[in-house]
Amino acid sequence: MTKAPITPTGNESLSQIEKTLADIAQQCNDAIAEGNLPADMLAIFPVWEKAYAEKQTNLVFKALAKEDNPRIAAIKRYSFSVMRHKETRDTNTKRITKVEIVPKDKQIALDKFYKAAGFDTMWVHNVSAFNQLMCLWAAQELGYSKAELEKLAKSYYLGKQVRAIASGGTPTSNNALCKALQKVIDGILPPESENGVNTYKCNNHDIAYLKLCYVKKGRETLGLAISKDGYLRTLITDVLHRIVENKRYNVEYKAIEEKVDKPAPKSQVTTSAKSKSKPKKAARKSTAKKVVPATSTIPDLDTEWLDNAVDLDIAA
Repeated sequence: MTKAPITPTGNESLSQIEKTLADIAQQCNDAIAEGNLPADMLAIFPVWEKAYAEKQTNLVFKALAKEDNPRIAAIKRYSFSVMRHKETRDTNTKRITKVEIVPKDKQIALDKFYKAAGFDTMWVHNVSAFNQLMCLWAAQELGYSKAELEKLAKSYYLGKQVRAIASGGTPTSNNALCKALQKVIDGILPPESENGVNTYKCNNHDIAYLKLCYVKKGRETLGLAISKDGYLRTLITDVLHRIVENKRYNVEYKAIEEKVDKPAPKSQVTTSAKSKSKPKKAARKSTAKKVVPATSTIPDLDTEWLDNAVDLDIAA
């Protein structure tokens, strides 16, 4: 087999890149069989995976731009397929035992698509302002003091909102957050009616979804990781997809399936001529419940949470 090139030239087609990835995977598997898989061989994958993703992104963006309503088409499509390498490891030794190429969903970055299609991207700044407001909400939920909120306000240009809190206002209430989110949506999908009212409206379920996805345990002890603008844009794309497609959010969980027990067989008791023993009771059948994973409708997207998060220290 011809050794795959280390870097692409930029002129390769999708099929050529896919073949190159398959060749690299085969070379890795051959090296594994020989007991010698060099690390630099695995390092070739990201370069070609990126080349495939860029080529696929351009093709998808061009196709969406030709639609009657490109904005809606992009939100409905939501994602497209790219290629990634998958490493299978031995559970005991943790050594790689197999390398294969698999498809993976990548969410459409609306800001990049809007820029490529020539649409207004000023709504990106509205997302940043909304992110600051969400950060203030998180700090309030953690019981930040007035002094701590003022310190946060200086970093995030939230002086007006902090003053409103001090005077009894609720700038981070669900209603206020919903209005701020609607401003973002109006920028992404401008109202088309004559009265300027947008037919695409968010609700409290959208705010609840954003709140539940927005924060996560941070790297530091008692630290809370809040999302950066880039990750928040992906969450807002989720919201837009729900609104445009008239869908609902779902909870992923492990469903418990009741196990139906078969009737226990009648115990057969044998008696000995020399000794008579009491019959043993039949062992009770286990009534343990079987846990099976529930069906999920959320695609496994190409995102890494903590790479798009910042830590917010929690006051003791």
